[in-house]
Amino acid sequence: MKKIYFSTLLLISATYFSIAQTKTAHLNYKQLVESLPAYKQAQDSLVKITNSYEAELKHIQEEYKIKTEAFAKDSMQMQALIKDQKRKEIKLMEDNYVSFRENAQKDIDAKREIMIDPLVNKIREVIIAVAKEKGYSYVMDDNTQGYIYMSDVDNIADAVKKKLGITK
Repeated sequence: MKKIYFSTLLLISATYFSIAQTKTAHLNYKQLVESLPAYKQAQDSLVKITNSYEAELKHIQEEYKIKTEAFAKDSMQMQALIKDQKRKEIKLMEDNYVSFRENAQKDIDAKREIMIDPLVNKIREVIIAVAKEKGYSYVMDDNTQGYIYMSDVDNIADAVKKKLGITK
């Protein structure tokens, strides 16, 4: 019985000691990414691309509206063959609109990946380097909302910004 008690006590002590030796840091990852000048430039570029696609989509919608209103107005006087042809044209416009919208979104997503992913990877590498330099076993993201309390003592965001060359 003493051996079981002693073994349990030893196991608990070892666990407590290993937990006490673990250093954990935290930072706001989203805020860190958004503080990069290159991120702001990428966002501005993505906004311009998105706006150009939205303008084209609006133009397509306006043409579609004109076409459908004209069809609704004139369809009673149209011959069946002409009416069928106009319906096909309207359906083709609908299909083209949907296809263009989907392709535009894919293009925006691809450009976002090309512009933003290298920045995210760079920040991740610097976070890992800072964590290793300062002896942290874990770095937590403040955005996860999983903590009731976090001390600013172990916030390494400033050290990461310094290593990235961000002065703000």
